[in-house]
Formats: sequence, C-alpha cells, structure tokens
Amino acid sequence: MRCATIRIQNWWRNVTVAREERRRYLRLRKSAVVIQSYYRMRIATRRYKTIKYAALIIQIYWRAYVAGRRERLRYLSLRQAAITIQRRYRRKRIEREERCRRQDEVALIATKIRDECGEAIPGDQDVTTKLALPGSDYWQEMISVLRSCNSVGMLLTCLNSLDTITILSPTVCVILCELNLANDIYNTIAQNNRSLPWMKVCLRACSILITLTKYSYTRKYVLKKEYALALVKLLITSLKDKEVFLHCATLIWLLSQDEDYSKALAMCPQINWLMKNIQQKVLKETVVARLQKLKDLEKLYPSCEPDRNNVQKPRLFTDISFAVAAIVKITRT
Repeated sequence: MRCATIRIQNWWRNVTVAREERRRYLRLRKSAVVIQSYYRMRIATRRYKTIKYAALIIQIYWRAYVAGRRERLRYLSLRQAAITIQRRYRRKRIEREERCRRQDEVALIATKIRDECGEAIPGDQDVTTKLALPGSDYWQEMISVLRSCNSVGMLLTCLNSLDTITILSPTVCVILCELNLANDIYNTIAQNNRSLPWMKVCLRACSILITLTKYSYTRKYVLKKEYALALVKLLITSLKDKEVFLHCATLIWLLSQDEDYSKALAMCPQINWLMKNIQQKVLKETVVARLQKLKDLEKLYPSCEPDRNNVQKPRLFTDISFAVAAIVKITRT
C-alpha cells in the first residue's frame, strides 16, 4: 500500500511538472512570436521608408531631367529662331548693300558715259542710266532685235544706234561685250543675203566691230576665228560696194594683227581660195605696179588706236586695192 501511494505521488508530481513546463513553453513561444512580429514590422517599415526615399530621389531627378530637357529644347528652338532671323537680316542687309553698290556703280557708269558722249546724247539722266544698266529695256530691246532679225529696218536702226554710241563711249563698248552682243553682230553679218538693205546692215555691223577691236579690253570679245570665213565671204560679195568693202577689209586687217587669228586665216583652204579670187579681181598688174612705187605703205594703214585718240591716221582703208594688198601681206607673213 505504501509503495502504491509513493508511485501515485510520483506520477502526479510528474504530471504537474509537465503541465507547468508546457505552460511555461507556451508563454515563451507566445513572447517569441510577438518579438518576431515586432522585429519583422520594424524591418518592413525600414525597408518601405528606404524604397520610398529612393523613389522620391528618382522622381526628383526625373523631373529635373524632364524640366532640363524641356528648357534645352526651348533654348534650341529660340536659338534656331534667332539664327534664322540673323541670317535673314544679314541677307537683307547684304542685298541692300549690294543694291546700293549697284546703284552707285550704275550712277558712276552713267556719269562716265555722259562725260564721254558730251552733247551727242540728250541731257536726260534716264538715257545714260539705261545705257549703264545691262538689264535695262534699251539693252533688252537691242538683244531682241539682233537675235530675231525679223525686220531689216529695225535691225539697221539698232545697229546705227550702237555704232554711234560705241564710237563715242568706250564704257558702252565694255557693256556691249559683256552682254555677248559681239556674237549676235557676227551672226547678223553671216545671215546677209547680198541685198542693198543687208549691205547697209553689214556696214554698220562691221563699223561696230572695228570700234570694239581697237580697244584692248574689248578686242578679246571680237577675236572669233569661227566667223573669219563669214567676213571673207562678205568681202568678196561687197566688191561692188566700196564702203562696205573698206569697212570689212579694215575689220579683217585689224583682227589679223593677232597672230593666232592671222594663222587661222592662212590655214583655212576656203579663205585662201576666196582671197585668191579677190586678188585676181582687184590686184591687177597696173595696181601692183602703182603700189610698188609707194615708198612708205604703212602710212596709209588705218589706225589701230581708238577713234577718240586718233587724229592722224584714217579710221578705215581708203583704197580697195591697197586694203587687199595689206590683208594679203599680213596673212602671209
């Protein structure tokens, strides 16, 4: 009985101790859960604050970047607009300065033409201004008449006007050459049909070319080897018209002062054949004998100087036979 009692007491004590230990374990477990929950909450709060701060920093930088990019685009737009305005202003200023410079040049050229022509042209300033301006109605009309050749009367009037003004004014000669009218005048000579009105046209055309040939700065515009044959053809067709013949012969002789031009004449078979025909018709035995008796033939040569500076020698040849002899001599040397 005593042993049973002791056994029961030990069992009860073990149950009681186990129950207390379990209660203690549950309390400690609950405390650990609470501590873990609090700690995890602190970690989550700290992590959230870190992410939030990082997001704010990123937002601030992104807004600053967007604002900077917007300002840069605005600056570039304003800069491009300013550059465009500056370019337009500079272009306008250059155009204005160029226009003023051209106006001054035209006024200076007009004054120069007025001084050269003197009383030969009216005192109206518009006349000299039109002559000084290559794009004026006067020159456009001249170009149109020379290139169309629809009316011989208008063509003759045009060439008469040009002949008079070029003899008086070297400045007009330069403008005429810069407009490339020398080629048009040569074409006019090449288109002649041997009629009397066309002979008058060729006379004026040759006179203009003679004037241009006598100026050193316009001679290069007249030295056209491709028109040499046309001049020689005019020479042979104008044997019965002394005035046209002398003008044409003088022009050929003046152009032949250039070595390359005279060589081109000498090397062309057609020109040589035409010149032989002219020699046979003009340089007969009596004429050759008369020319041989002359001691100083060069005194009879026309002047190579511009007519404004020429007071001694004639402007043209005065004799057909002497003109032919002079041309033959210079082309064979």
